Amino acid sequence: MGINVATANNQASQLTTNVTRLTEARNSLNAYKTSLGNNWQAPEMNHVRTAIDQVIAQINNAISSLNSLSTDVKNAAAAIKREEDIAKLNVSINETKTALATARTRLATAKADEVKLKEEYEKAIETYSRVPGGALIIEQHKKRYDDAVKIVTSRQTTVNNLQRTLDDLQRQLNRL
Repeated sequence: MGINVATANNQASQLTTNVTRLTEARNSLNAYKTSLGNNWQAPEMNHVRTAIDQVIAQINNAISSLNSLSTDVKNAAAAIKREEDIAKLNVSINETKTALATARTRLATAKADEVKLKEEYEKAIETYSRVPGGALIIEQHKKRYDDAVKIVTSRQTTVNNLQRTLDDLQRQLNRL
């Protein structure tokens, strides 16, 4: 099962939202500390400031951790998705290579048949061109030869299309 990058990015976004809330809390604490310092001049104020500064430091650590985690989630999701895409492309490339090899074999067979039928057609022309009713035999050989040419053309088109598909898949893989 593949990773849902959108879900991972949504989770990273939620972490960023938490960072924003923590930043607001830190800013409120700083404002509260300043207000206390301006309005309360007692000896224990140093302890209060120290305690607030410790909480702010903890918030800063949490902000840093959440920012790092958010980035890690996005990067990990993207890396996993990339690996999945590469694996899928490799499967498609292998399937296309297999189909291309089969198509090339079938094309070679069709070409050999075409050569054979051309020779038979040419021999029929030599043998039956001056024989009564020979035109029908020649026409039968011509039809078989023409059919063989159509098969070769069709199989060549298949080979060409598969080769283009393979080239496209390999370009996609190179871009990843």
